[in-house]
Amino acid sequence: MQTTLFNRLEEAIADKDRISVKVHLTSFIDKYPANRDNAIIDAFHFAENCFPNFLDEHEGEKFKTDRLDWDDDYFALLMDDLIDNFSKERFYHTIEVSGHLYSKQHPGIEQKTQENIEPQEVAAETRVEESQPEPDSNFIQKIIIISVSILIVAGTIAYLIQQSM
Repeated sequence: MQTTLFNRLEEAIADKDRISVKVHLTSFIDKYPANRDNAIIDAFHFAENCFPNFLDEHEGEKFKTDRLDWDDDYFALLMDDLIDNFSKERFYHTIEVSGHLYSKQHPGIEQKTQENIEPQEVAAETRVEESQPEPDSNFIQKIIIISVSILIVAGTIAYLIQQSM
């Protein structure tokens, strides 16, 4: 796990800054899309244990369970939806989709991610084994745009909160 990113997460938790915690956890997904070395799960569990109030209640949206529907566009949509509803369910589903899309680049990663996802989420899925193409530069550009958008939104919200005080 990259120390700098984790240090920033620790600072956000210490400051009880819900928005920054969410932004940093989203950054973990951007940096470790295949959940290599379990970095995303470890960071999430750390945040959840130290600052459980950062999470939103899940708004009830049903996620796609058919892995044939899991593509770059669906992953980008999930990342975008984390901005509006950073629930535990949405976060776990996002990293599961990310792990599925990137597991071909890092064999064995998807299984490691699966072992750390709550049982009720895994049971609802249909597991399909097929080769996935490696992400192209358009996908990486989408992720960069989403990441920058998240940071802009978070910065704007932080600024507005600060101005209203």
